[in-house]
Amino acid sequence: VKKGNLTYYFLYGVLFKTNFGKNNNYAESDVLTKLQNHKLVEELKNEFGDRLVPITTDLTSMDGLKDYGVVEGNTLSLLTCMDLIEFGKHIPSIGTQYWLASPNQTRSHGDSSFIQYVGSNGRVRYEVCGWYAMGVRPFFTIKS
Repeated sequence: VKKGNLTYYFLYGVLFKTNFGKNNNYAESDVLTKLQNHKLVEELKNEFGDRLVPITTDLTSMDGLKDYGVVEGNTLSLLTCMDLIEFGKHIPSIGTQYWLASPNQTRSHGDSSFIQYVGSNGRVRYEVCGWYAMGVRPFFTIKS
């Protein structure tokens, strides 16, 4: 998907399946750690070099709290609910569930357990972050 001088590439499928982590903060998640250490990161760097654009992931919760801030500088990232609002019509359903980076709420509202995900039917839902292994469907951006 092209937006301005960037092209967004959304994986058609999941890269791997995993629990989200011990809490719903993407910055502290197992998903982020595994994504950044995945061999695809090196492959993308070899393929696109300085055309790759580091991603900033806004971790605003569904109730609007910004407690978790942003995650900056990664080659691969999960989509957020706001990304789905912006790009969803261009992202085909893949018939499997996958994590989003958007927390339901944050620790300051007493909820660090629930994280948003896209169900196999394409609906956005939330689930406990440490109980289920779901798909990781990352995206990356390059300069157009």
